Amino acid sequence: MDLQGRPNDSGALIEAKQGVIVKANATSVSSGKYTTSYVSPFLLAIGASYDVVVDRALYLPATKSWTLVTRPLTTLSTVILLGGDATNDDIIDIGDATCIGGAYGNPPVGCGSGGSSDVNGDGTTSILDLVLFGGNYGASASPWTP
Repeated sequence: MDLQGRPNDSGALIEAKQGVIVKANATSVSSGKYTTSYVSPFLLAIGASYDVVVDRALYLPATKSWTLVTRPLTTLSTVILLGGDATNDDIIDIGDATCIGGAYGNPPVGCGSGGSSDVNGDGTTSILDLVLFGGNYGASASPWTP
């Protein structure tokens, strides 16, 4: 798992779901790696399909269906979460531009529910945050390609 524009990929939430039921979850570490743990009383079954959802504040979520083929570990392809969602509403739009542009050159400000003008987490609102916003303008999900 990679957080676009950040050297530290920690803090992304990963869930393995069947329908709306979360069967396993994890949080990524700085390298972007994670190992899920089952959510009691559920166990993951070999041959069963799960929707794996990865999300982090200020980034767009990604979802992919996987069939569990082995235990204890199944390797998933790397996903890059797209940054620029400063308002944290799962769409990169004019609201994010307003948030980032209004704080440009200054310390981060809060925007929306849990949002921030400092998308890349470097402690300031800068051109790097605007680049993430601009490059992903109009997107509402991160693609998960093999």
